[in-house]
Amino acid sequence: MGGSVLFPTQPRPRPAPERPLRKWLFAGGGILALLLVWTCGRGAYSSYRVADSAVGHFHALLNQSEYEELYGDATDEFRRMGERSEQIAFLEKVHTRMGNAGKTKLAGFHINATNKGTFVNLVYQTDFEQGQAREGFVWRVSGEQARLIGYHIDSPNLR
Repeated sequence: MGGSVLFPTQPRPRPAPERPLRKWLFAGGGILALLLVWTCGRGAYSSYRVADSAVGHFHALLNQSEYEELYGDATDEFRRMGERSEQIAFLEKVHTRMGNAGKTKLAGFHINATNKGTFVNLVYQTDFEQGQAREGFVWRVSGEQARLIGYHIDSPNLR
């Protein structure tokens, strides 16, 4: 037995069986997840677009002193926040002290889709004739229609 070393023979490990079904399920799940995200994102963008357009309409009516129309277009939730005369007086006060609304810059937004509807919160930095204000809007969006649920404005001119 000259200089050779014998190694015990070990059985070769078996290669893992190919699992093409697993690969297809994983790929199909990934595609389904992407479609779901795309569909939700598209719906959210549509709701944002409708609410953003409603802000422009709100400002146009405010600039034209159409407080009754603003109040009439709002939801029952908005109307329940105070007496009609108080709500209209508030909108008139905003217009009187701030002047016409001008350029707006989106400062933030949040979209919440629930079984009670889709709600879009938008916050803007708005330039009015007599100063700047931070405005907050809450809209209920259904299809291509947005109805006002809440409006908040913060400006030194209104303090």
